[in-house]
Amino acid sequence: MKQIGRFILIALTLCIILFVVLRNYCPTSGLALTGRRSEFHRQKNRTALPQPSDFDGRVTLETFLQPGDDQSR
Repeated sequence: MKQIGRFILIALTLCIILFVVLRNYCPTSGLALTGRRSEFHRQKNRTALPQPSDFDGRVTLETFLQPGDDQSR
């Protein structure tokens, strides 16, 4: 019984340490296991402000509100 209590205490301590470390240090690539997921996290966590070249001037509210089939637009 004493060993089970010790095991639970160690497991709980490790979980708390892991939580604190991951909360304070999360790389921009996240904690992904695949390259695709890592790239997703890198894009999701980017902090650079958008530049004018990042916007498409053809996309406006009027083009979104035009009636008709959207498949070819």
